[in-house]
Amino acid sequence: MGRARETRCSCAVPPADQSRMQFRMLGLLLASTTALAACTTALDSDLRELLAQQNFPVTQDATPADADSIGMFSVTNTGFYLFSFIPMVPTSLQEALEAMVHRGREIGGEGISNVTVHHELTRSFVSLSLVFLPDWFDSVTVTGTAWRHKR
Repeated sequence: MGRARETRCSCAVPPADQSRMQFRMLGLLLASTTALAACTTALDSDLRELLAQQNFPVTQDATPADADSIGMFSVTNTGFYLFSFIPMVPTSLQEALEAMVHRGREIGGEGISNVTVHHELTRSFVSLSLVFLPDWFDSVTVTGTAWRHKR
């Protein structure tokens, strides 16, 4: 009968391979951290120039002392970005402001104050909505208070 062959399995990784593996892990960690940092944005906007372009008093300031507030409202402009970065239907702050001015005039306002903007950015390429469909939508919401001078 033949001799049984002894097979040894060593799970120890040679030092050269360990260092390569650690380098790869460090690279993966740095790449993912960089990708997350690139996705984090904060926007501070001074809207005065854009608001001044409207043919209607629109301001981020409080309602004038000699005016009454006649209603607070908001307008949302929504867009769609294929794969979260190719604009198919881009969002437009300008269109949202124009719709806000139109709404302010429609309800009898002589101006809009306390204007704020909330921009909801598209998620990442892999984001899913509640129904497990890609969530590649983007929106900008403008909120303000219509006012009218006291008579």
